[in-house]
Amino acid sequence: MKKTLILLMMIVWMTACGSGVDRADTADSANTADTADTADSANTANTADTADSADTADTADTADTADSANTADTADTADTADTADTADTADTTPEAIPYCEISCSSSIDCVTNTTSPILGADNYSCNDGWCVYSGCNSDAECVEAITTGYGCFRKNNVGSCVKKCAVVSECVNAAVTDGAYSENNYLCTGGYCEYNGCNSTVECQESMGGTSDSYVCHQLAGMTMKVCVRGCNSPADCETAGMALYDADHYKCEDNICQHQGCQNDTECAAAMQHTAYQCND
Repeated sequence: MKKTLILLMMIVWMTACGSGVDRADTADSANTADTADTADSANTANTADTADSADTADTADTADTADSANTADTADTADTADTADTADTADTTPEAIPYCEISCSSSIDCVTNTTSPILGADNYSCNDGWCVYSGCNSDAECVEAITTGYGCFRKNNVGSCVKKCAVVSECVNAAVTDGAYSENNYLCTGGYCEYNGCNSTVECQESMGGTSDSYVCHQLAGMTMKVCVRGCNSPADCETAGMALYDADHYKCEDNICQHQGCQNDTECAAAMQHTAYQCND
């Protein structure tokens, strides 16, 4: 489950950042699954985790998926992507940080899950010796991976399995009427649900109110929209218990926002991604 959440995150970050960003640390961030918690931050990267992503809400809906990463596995998957995708356009170039990735000589080396139709060799590229998730390739892949009603929405050269729509109201869970994953946080773009980010910190507090953390609506460097991220007074406020990749010494607390600083060694990558193929690409 942790790996799925982690993976979900990545997609969101990748779609939100654009094709120039191969990996995003998604870390504490991404939330995918119709959920989107995107929260912690962003950084996600090859990961893709996204799923209905930001949607967090509908689905999974999990939220704070936090800790995130390579992708895909996810499920509602796209939805996240669904989301997070988005946006507008960022002007800041994120500081280069080391990420957990798989080294490769061809895209076949990137496959760690042989059963998912959105995690095959044709869903990856091998760039400069490292695997980069490119997402789904067709609506049919998404229907097979998730269920009927989902399709492959491509943005910034990343494909995400998201809900299909005729109107925005079809993008959200009918039970969600407020918070960061309600109707006013989505767009119905070309028949696909696209998460458009949070609109206020109040929304984030409504959606993440069940956690002990304080979330704020913030646009992270390299992203093209605002998302719910974890606020802080010190790095200790940012850590996720039980995961070395997301403990306090992997964060900076800048402007009261948790900023993940990437991986420090291969061991923590293998543990977080639950696969020994992952290494710290520094």
